[in-house]
Amino acid sequence: MKRILLALALLLQLAPAIAQRIDVEKKTGLISVDGTPSFYLTARNRILFTADYALENLQHQELAYLKAVQQPVYSPASGNTTETFYTMTFSQSGNSCELHGFTSFSVIKSLGRSIAAARLIQNNQISKEAERKFVMMYNGVFLQDPSDDPRGGGRGNSRDDQYDNRDRRDDRYSDNRNGRDRDGRYDDRRNGNDRDGGRNEDRDNEDQTNNQPAAPLNINIANGKIYDGDELIGMYKILPSAPKGQTAYTIYDAESKKVAVVRHTNKTTDDWQITMAADSKKLVIRYREDSPLVKLFTAMAEKGYL
Repeated sequence: MKRILLALALLLQLAPAIAQRIDVEKKTGLISVDGTPSFYLTARNRILFTADYALENLQHQELAYLKAVQQPVYSPASGNTTETFYTMTFSQSGNSCELHGFTSFSVIKSLGRSIAAARLIQNNQISKEAERKFVMMYNGVFLQDPSDDPRGGGRGNSRDDQYDNRDRRDDRYSDNRNGRDRDGRYDDRRNGNDRDGGRNEDRDNEDQTNNQPAAPLNINIANGKIYDGDELIGMYKILPSAPKGQTAYTIYDAESKKVAVVRHTNKTTDDWQITMAADSKKLVIRYREDSPLVKLFTAMAEKGYL
């Protein structure tokens, strides 16, 4: 309900912007709104009709990066086709979201219209409040909520530390490596409590244990199995039905319960695209050329998915 109300509020806010005139200077990527130069969408990594875009202010300071992602889709009417969407990552906070529904012939103007309509750029900088609404509107991922940082944002973590805002609201994103198991109950092995949530007699010792840093992960893989040290935490199988030019895996937990399907386009510049089995939630994790599967499973374990 909260998301629906936010969407309605944002639509009301954007209503006056629908009539905005968007002009694009093709050589420079300068976007003008109602005749006033406002920001740049500078093309990067152009391949044929597709390109990434850097969102820059009028001083060419990068405010966000829009990465083009090509994804195979199927429909009964047109068969196998390719959809291009953009993963937009804000440079200062690291928050990100996906923008869909663009064609290669009008993409820069459509992207400019979406950015201008949301009033993301104010006084040559990203508005923290507008960013928060934009990310929530597009069902995005919060690495850092802009409203949480009194200094106006800043990357405190790497992009691999992203977590979904829905997990934050549910308060369920910690697993037993952070002192809780997946049901939110205290783990007796690490916190000195029993699994039913009963506390032991020494509450001071419990508080001290909870404040201890989490043990570093030691992810390794062998024969389709995923280990943290010598502890089995999951399994993976290659998905033979993946389209040509794409590698896909089905990920399971240690009890053989399906966790997610992960896909990669076999281009080192593309990221892992992850669909969670439980709720079809979409995640993006950076692709690492060195030991890509180990780095992927490490990121998933850090997020509590394994």
